[in-house]
Amino acid sequence: GELGYLRQCRSSVRKLFLVVNKIDLVSESERRNVIEYVKSRAQEELENAAPRVYAVSARDAIAACLSSASAKFAGSGVAALQGDLVDYLTSQRNRDFLLQACDRASELLAGNVPQGEELLRRLGTLHSQIAEDGAGDDEDPET
Repeated sequence: GELGYLRQCRSSVRKLFLVVNKIDLVSESERRNVIEYVKSRAQEELENAAPRVYAVSARDAIAACLSSASAKFAGSGVAALQGDLVDYLTSQRNRDFLLQACDRASELLAGNVPQGEELLRRLGTLHSQIAEDGAGDDEDPET
């Protein structure tokens, strides 16, 4: 089910945001156990590329927005998710798109084009330049 979908997503995208909702329905110790379980399963399924896991309470976030309670909104976990999504969409998404395009072009060229080796070398150089320009952008403070 979900793990197969997770693997399928990972083959198509570079950055995943894993969200565990309804965290308000469990105790603090259960919350830690759930988050650790999700992290460990994600790490296993994604070959040690552990995305950050966001523990959220959509119910608490909605209640906080309706009452203008910013502290409660931050405590819902949605504020951290929202901030990271905005950061990704404004600063990292274009780089990831270009890297994926380079990867796909490399796959298509590998062994199929007479001048493929030279084009692959040039694509590798471009890929490295793009990756270096965004170095450090993928580091999650809480993985």
